[in-house]
Amino acid sequence: MLAHFVLTGYLFVWVLVGTDPGPPRWGPLMLLVILFATISFHAFFGVALTDSRTLLAPASSSGSTCRGARTRSPTSTRPA
Repeated sequence: MLAHFVLTGYLFVWVLVGTDPGPPRWGPLMLLVILFATISFHAFFGVALTDSRTLLAPASSSGSTCRGARTRSPTSTRPA
């Protein structure tokens, strides 16, 4: 997972501000559109993940849970 984040981050920065030769560069307006599109996507995706009530990964085979993880039933209410 770490390699994925490093590689995608490197490619994202290289396309936006990289000075190395590569494919023809887009204009500044298009780069700004791409930047705002990715920022908004990541913001909404992060809120959706934070607000979800289920885990993305299944429980481990050993049956242990993550430290600090709190579970709630769907009918419980949040404290005020």
